[in-house]
Amino acid sequence: MSWSPGESSDSSSGGKRDNAKSVMARLAGREKCVRSSAEGWRLLLHRLGGEEQGKLVSLWKNWDHIMGEEVAALGRPLGHKEHTGCHTRYRALNIGADNSMALQELFLRGPEILARANAALDSEFFAEVKVSLLQGQAGLG
Repeated sequence: MSWSPGESSDSSSGGKRDNAKSVMARLAGREKCVRSSAEGWRLLLHRLGGEEQGKLVSLWKNWDHIMGEEVAALGRPLGHKEHTGCHTRYRALNIGADNSMALQELFLRGPEILARANAALDSEFFAEVKVSLLQGQAGLG
């Protein structure tokens, strides 16, 4: 037996009408759940670093523009690493250089590179710059 909204409510179908009302109420409540689920996903991504990851991808892709032509020609970003120790936690920006002269120049420009990278991320994301030889590794971006 089926029920439709136009049926009258007598003693035999009253329970079904109440059941339909509760189903409609639950469906109306689901719309709120969907909104709160979307909000929940946004908060979860934020907590997992989704926004940070997006900013980092932007840094890697726009490396040449952010660092400037001269610095970008010397080295490529290799990524970052989070270091933890006794009561300390910091992130290092890893850069790869083609040769030892470029490595030295990038090392000397570390404070400038750090400032530009953090400015691009709108935060003090990195605490230091680590430079190493590429040795055949491909940079990011």
